[in-house]
Amino acid sequence: GKDDSITNALGRIGSPAVAQLLAAAQAGRVPPDRIADALRSVGAAATVPLTEALESQDAAVRTVAVKGLVGLG
Repeated sequence: GKDDSITNALGRIGSPAVAQLLAAAQAGRVPPDRIADALRSVGAAATVPLTEALESQDAAVRTVAVKGLVGLG
């Protein structure tokens, strides 16, 4: 679907997209699993921002960070 195309494209952009993906998680615009999939497609470049996101005040951002890191694992 359209959401899949958007998250896949962001994943292909790479590390510059990580902040936007985490913002989407915070806004609740995209399901966390889709965001985590896009973050996994970013690869190792997402590790540092995702690790930092574990300390976010926002539960949705922390959830996506955990899912993304597990997928990179």
